[in-house]
Amino acid sequence: MTTITVIHPVGQGDLGNDIVEMQKEERLNAQAARQKELQRQLTEADAEVLFNRLLNIPPDDRGRPGRFERTPLALVLEALRGEGTAVRVILLGTASGSEGTETDVVAMLLEQAYNRPDVKARLEEHFGLALQVEAYQNGNLLERECVDGLRGWLDADDGLKNGKVIVSGIAGASTIVFAAMGMADQMGLDWRLAVAPEEGEKRAVFLDRAANRVAPFYWLRSLGYPKQASDWAETAGAASAVPEGEQQATETFAAALDRARNGDDREPGALAALVVTDMARADHGAGLALRAWAERRYWSLYEDERDHAKTHGRQPRSPLCFVKEDGRSKKLGEVIDDAESDLALLGDGCPGSTVWLASAGPLNDLAKRTVHDGEAPRAEDWDVVKGQPELSQVLPEWVTRPSRRPVLYVFGCGTRFHRPAIPERVLHAEPDRELRRAVPGALLDRGAPTAGPAEHPALPVEFVILHSAHPDSKNTAELNWQTVVADGANQEWELTDPGWSLLDYGEGDSGHRAVPEAMRRVRKRVSAVLEQRMPSAVVIVGTGEKSAAYGALEAAQEWCAVNAVPLFLQTFVDETQDNKEPASQFHRIALRDDAEEALRRAAAISLRSLNLLSAVRVLAAGDRGMDELADRCEELRRAYAEARQAERLDDHAGVIVDVLRTVRLLFDGADWLTQARLVVAVAEAVHTRWLSKRGQSLLQEPDTLLNKEEVAERKNTNTKAAVACLKRGDLLRLPYEVRDRLVITHGRSTVQEALDRALDELRVDASEGFTFAELLDALIARLECDAKGKAKSGDERGKKSCGESKDSFGTLDIGASWAARFAQLLREVEARS
Repeated sequence: MTTITVIHPVGQGDLGNDIVEMQKEERLNAQAARQKELQRQLTEADAEVLFNRLLNIPPDDRGRPGRFERTPLALVLEALRGEGTAVRVILLGTASGSEGTETDVVAMLLEQAYNRPDVKARLEEHFGLALQVEAYQNGNLLERECVDGLRGWLDADDGLKNGKVIVSGIAGASTIVFAAMGMADQMGLDWRLAVAPEEGEKRAVFLDRAANRVAPFYWLRSLGYPKQASDWAETAGAASAVPEGEQQATETFAAALDRARNGDDREPGALAALVVTDMARADHGAGLALRAWAERRYWSLYEDERDHAKTHGRQPRSPLCFVKEDGRSKKLGEVIDDAESDLALLGDGCPGSTVWLASAGPLNDLAKRTVHDGEAPRAEDWDVVKGQPELSQVLPEWVTRPSRRPVLYVFGCGTRFHRPAIPERVLHAEPDRELRRAVPGALLDRGAPTAGPAEHPALPVEFVILHSAHPDSKNTAELNWQTVVADGANQEWELTDPGWSLLDYGEGDSGHRAVPEAMRRVRKRVSAVLEQRMPSAVVIVGTGEKSAAYGALEAAQEWCAVNAVPLFLQTFVDETQDNKEPASQFHRIALRDDAEEALRRAAAISLRSLNLLSAVRVLAAGDRGMDELADRCEELRRAYAEARQAERLDDHAGVIVDVLRTVRLLFDGADWLTQARLVVAVAEAVHTRWLSKRGQSLLQEPDTLLNKEEVAERKNTNTKAAVACLKRGDLLRLPYEVRDRLVITHGRSTVQEALDRALDELRVDASEGFTFAELLDALIARLECDAKGKAKSGDERGKKSCGESKDSFGTLDIGASWAARFAQLLREVEARS
């Protein structure tokens, strides 16, 4: 028999109180009276009285009936009637909150009532369910104190993963309900939310956590993994649920990417698909394909001009020259300079192909930033891509771009205004780390080589304020929007203009049709706002009437699933006698459980090309286990970023050498395009903005045999320097030289050709077939040797190689754990992919 677990935050409704229109003092008095009454009934032990008390809501003290005949938990159990299953109910009480509103004692009393043998038997017979009722009284409005403890309790239940979970949102405080939803979601449980029915109905209404079962398909292709999206749809049996046109478009784009990555198609169209996908994913070395595309785009235009001239019997103009007099290839920037000179000379008579290349300077600058400087593409970089329709129009609308789309906060207003208001709470604090890492593209990283939270680019933010038709709710909403001001806001937020909008959803929870009808109105209006604003992330705040919070959540779940936008829940807990500090609680709603394998596979692709930023975004879309992997990946990313941004690289030598070791581990099994990206990663790792004096730094050592004078001397004498004689500074420079010569239109020979050219042009002699992997081996070995200091330099036989450096910086510890942690992360990601 399957078991359904109901997590039921206890509230006033469980005591029989309908508090929607009660003032605070009335609520406190009603809770105290009904709690005392329940204690008396337990003492009297009348099974019939207790059965009716747990099933039905009695009239109030004036004899007025409430909106519902059944108690909140009875509404849930009634909705499960006839399923022939066992139901485990966890009564979640809270020991904190405003004085007089604690529910831990109520949870204990209800547990005693439900578990009296005669009462339990009556209830099981009535609902046709096997009941197990437990109270979790160690509650606290702070999730750390309450739900984390409950999570540990539930983790011990092996059957929970295979069963179904219902979070009851009918009675308890919205803060606890939202925390329970976040917990169930991050645990990867198959959960639904139970909400109150229309007035007079006796069965709760269940809301699925994700309205769209093909959300993983939309997520994967949005993140730039169309092949993995199509594969998931096929293996998960969801292909039929994807509109035929969307599936076909996804497969077509995936095929174009495969042709470019396999080297089978080097034409501008295929390269354009590769460029824009790399840019959108903020991948390492996105500019590699960009430079190749610019060159092929020029040749495509020129060939059209040549063919047109021949067709009309004219002599075609000579093309721009991409080769120097000595036979070496020109850099793209040099050819662009030539194009600019021709344009200035010829004016209107300049060929269109040359005019186009003369305008490609911004593209080349972007390529240099993403390849030479190791930067991830930023939102402003996408404007450069948009300036080239042949590029921007290739990327389907469903792939997320780096952009300035706002983070949208949606919250409801009750009938009383409290300070600090929600906008003040949000704007006066830093964005949550989960929110920041979920924002599409490289908005996570500023290009400047400085560290620290203030160096993050500000996130655009807007607020949608929900209110009912009640005059006090309208007034509260107006007071809230007046707090949406930039003054005093944290520098990591960028408030848009006007930064807020009001949504009136009409009759609220106290209306005749109550929660479901209000939810439908909220859902419809919030969906329209989401479609209009197209946010980069959505945050639903658990305030105001439950119909507003749940309706907004339902709309956001459906819209975010189809549009692949991260969705969060947030609650705020004020300072109380038990909670000494106010706190914010943040949860990301995860994708369906069956998306895990596809997400892992996509993350593994990013990890194997050392694209940690992309991997973090993919992993963070999963459940708690995936989120923990995302946290670890983010720690690796930050450690590497901190090392790369440091003025003195030797202070982080262990991390940087570990990155080289990691690349070496990944290199041999990688395809040619991934190898090219890994070359970029190595060049980024060892490239420095300034060099120290010789012998005074392990990683900022100047070159010796590769400096201009030495290279020129060897060219004049027609000699070469042996690879074995290269000094440490020379070996550190070589990856940079190889990277500068990468031309991905050469396909599978890309890296080897770039290495051979670098060695030839720098006049370095290496054995036939010398590979980049061997260069990495030599570099790592030299760094490991030299880091030991002068006393241990040289080989084990005491012989000194001609490339040995005489250093004065002493012994450096390069035994960091970065490589081991990366390898362990990769193993875990690939274990189930």
